[in-house]
Amino acid sequence: TSFLFNDVSFNRGENITPYLQQAHFLPVKERIIFKIALLVYKCINNIAPIYLQNTIKVREEPKRLLRNDLDYFLLQHAPLSNLILKRTERSFSHCGPVIWNSLPYELRSAPNVKTFKKNLKTYLFKEAFNITVTDIS
Repeated sequence: TSFLFNDVSFNRGENITPYLQQAHFLPVKERIIFKIALLVYKCINNIAPIYLQNTIKVREEPKRLLRNDLDYFLLQHAPLSNLILKRTERSFSHCGPVIWNSLPYELRSAPNVKTFKKNLKTYLFKEAFNITVTDIS
């Protein structure tokens, strides 16, 4: 952090979150979500490697339509097995669709990678630091 804030000295127990927020850095958890969501976006748009694309399945159209069934950007995630629950939860075939389906529709329907990355980082930044739209500068 000293390379970012040359004029600021940090105490050992000081909270660094305000400095990371000022530098527009995502916390680790949100950075992981960013990377996984970006990979899923690339899989859906045939930009990712084939072996990753094969792990992502678009949700099948149900027999009877509900309101949320008009959202064609939802994914079907792998079923969880009780025996290997933890390992399955962390697999890309499970956590990718879970993260993807939790994103707002406007974000999932971005027209290109550049727009998706920009909007995703803004969304995760606001979620991480509980910021309203007018607070971001």
